[in-house]
Amino acid sequence: MRKFLITIFLISHFSHAMSLSDDSFRGVNIGMPFAEAIHTLKDYESDKIAYQLEFETEDIDCYHLYPTQNADLPIFMILSEVVVRIEVRSNLVLTQRGVTVESSKKDILSAYKNPKIRVHPYDFERGEYIEVSLSNGNGIIFETLDDIVTSFRFGTDPAIKYIEACV
Repeated sequence: MRKFLITIFLISHFSHAMSLSDDSFRGVNIGMPFAEAIHTLKDYESDKIAYQLEFETEDIDCYHLYPTQNADLPIFMILSEVVVRIEVRSNLVLTQRGVTVESSKKDILSAYKNPKIRVHPYDFERGEYIEVSLSNGNGIIFETLDDIVTSFRFGTDPAIKYIEACV
């Protein structure tokens, strides 16, 4: 009975999970203009106005689209009015090869060939960045702590390499 319940839980969890393709999520493609993306993403809002107020300028080149209804959905980075990155902090979203938040380093290494592994810039002892280059020119950076994925970001280079939001 216990195995049955665990199996049902896992099936239920993964049946609700959503998958990224190698260039999009829910109809929003890397490289898509902002106007198209915000039209496609019904329950998202931009933080551009907040940045304009904070920095007292109209000239904001980089900002994000945040989900308004479900915080487990990804965040989209906009640079020069184009979607350049998708940020995932929940196991609700999987890569095309099934890796997600809470996956292991071993899962990444099994799913992707020849990733670049480097020390996490903020957690030198326990954290790593595992960078994967995709055949279409996009990439994924998985952040791990103690060999478990804590978040990942997917998109164009150099946007996926920005550590602090747009920097």
